[in-house]
Amino acid sequence: HAEAGSRAALCYEFGWGTSRSYPKAVQFYRNSASKNHPGAATRLGMACLKGDMGLGKSAQRAREGMTWLKRATESADFQYNSAPFEIGLLHLHGYGDDVFKDEGYAAQLITQAAELGHVKANFLMGQAYENGLYGCPRDAALSVHFYNGAASRGMPEAMMALCAWYMV
Repeated sequence: HAEAGSRAALCYEFGWGTSRSYPKAVQFYRNSASKNHPGAATRLGMACLKGDMGLGKSAQRAREGMTWLKRATESADFQYNSAPFEIGLLHLHGYGDDVFKDEGYAAQLITQAAELGHVKANFLMGQAYENGLYGCPRDAALSVHFYNGAASRGMPEAMMALCAWYMV
């Protein structure tokens, strides 16, 4: 069961109710990610990119991480909405030899995450439409829309940005 495997991986990664074991955590993440669990695929992808859980950093490991993140993006939902945001951030600046800088594509991915309720993605797109960043036009209505998405989920910076819009 993909969800159960993902939760077991969390337990092994953080030592919740068991001893911490990164190899077992990776094993459970891989099993769940291979069953298209977006949360497990996202965590495994990020671990591959950052070298977490004893995976080490290498070009091959980074390619594996991107593969998992792309799979997670395809199956992202309201509960597991981080993968498109993470890949979007990588495309904002580029990452290694395999992820090229493409602000337009990054904006599409971050918008996807925002539409799925990702708080930071909403805030980032609010800033993009306020200031004309990442190939987005200046658009007050869209900026307010995305800031509202982050503010309604409790982000203080988005609340302040909305106050600034309402003052003008």
